[in-house]
Amino acid sequence: MRRHPQDLAALGRLLRRYRQEARLTQEQLGFKTKLHRNYISLVERGCHAISFTALERWLDATGVSWSEFGRDMDRIRRDA
Repeated sequence: MRRHPQDLAALGRLLRRYRQEARLTQEQLGFKTKLHRNYISLVERGCHAISFTALERWLDATGVSWSEFGRDMDRIRRDA
């Protein structure tokens, strides 16, 4: 499956929104998820694909359910 830059950018914007709504800095999210803040920055800017494990940690740390994430991604892809 090919990754499209616009998909990575949309995912990054969504994950940034989740982090900001949880009132976490990139550093705080990194501490909670054991992900490096540079990695978080790259994902949020759409420069790096996120692994399933890292996504799971991110959603858990920001209090977002998988169903909410799925609905948000569907909405983003539909509106694109």
